[in-house]
Amino acid sequence: MNGEVAQIVALVAHGNLFLSGKDVDLSTNSTLHYVSSIKFIRYKSSQDTQGVEVANSVSEWFSFLRSAKATRLWHIDFSSRQGQDVPAYIASAFVGGVRHAIQADLPEGFELWFPQWKTTGPIHAGRKSVKQESEHHHKTTLQKLSFLLCRIFRCRGSRNHVSPAASKSPEETEGEEKYKPWSVEYRGFMSSNSCALPMQEMSAVKNRLRQAVSRAKAFAPRTIWARYFASSLEALESPAPVFPFADMLPSSGFPLEARQLLAAAAQAYVFGGMGSWNDMSLPNDPEVIKEYEEISTELYEAIQFAILMASNSFTA
Repeated sequence: MNGEVAQIVALVAHGNLFLSGKDVDLSTNSTLHYVSSIKFIRYKSSQDTQGVEVANSVSEWFSFLRSAKATRLWHIDFSSRQGQDVPAYIASAFVGGVRHAIQADLPEGFELWFPQWKTTGPIHAGRKSVKQESEHHHKTTLQKLSFLLCRIFRCRGSRNHVSPAASKSPEETEGEEKYKPWSVEYRGFMSSNSCALPMQEMSAVKNRLRQAVSRAKAFAPRTIWARYFASSLEALESPAPVFPFADMLPSSGFPLEARQLLAAAAQAYVFGGMGSWNDMSLPNDPEVIKEYEEISTELYEAIQFAILMASNSFTA
């Protein structure tokens, strides 16, 4: 599952729980694991280049929203409302390629918070010299960044893929856990209108996802992807669904159907970079390619809609 989206789900879900009066702690949340800094800055308009920082942690932002008398947070998906040069399921492989935001309902209107992800570079502790740091940086940065991108954005590798951590020493593994290559800034802009979509019946959302996943599974029956799709279909009916970024949703405030949807969507999220569904080898047949593109678009849209409805289904 895309890490940018997972973080928005976690912020919206836990933020609504906080605004309802409950205690919330996201200090160890998995969607923030590789983030070295996160801040929230309000901008007067798109021409404003400075902005005003209102928080430099999630807990501070939640407190700020409460003091501003925010009543509700919403997960907003703009990807289906704006034209794109490439299909959304392909754009999702890139950082910043997913057009999502958080809406806060305020007494004076609606505030949209857009995430901006940036790489901060490698963080290494205990290096003895600039030369050693430079040599180590040159040797490991690409390998580590590739590995972390796949872990953060849930790229699906081939069945022969071996984790880079498999041959690492305990010291190297410990250092990797301290590696936080991302800096995130949420930029807030006021809006006179709400961008939140009306909630739909969970059963209808489940049916849409089930149909899309089933079609993709039938298209690629003897591939690694068929196993992910089978797990997705099982999650839709599971009494205890499990999904990547398992702490995206808090333990209370969300119905079982929402958890099933989120788990099924995460299991079916096969999009990414090299080695993902986007990188599938296809025969040179225009009809097959056309079917693949149709299935990919249908699947991606069903997954995104399922995530959207699930994350916005909070009930106090």
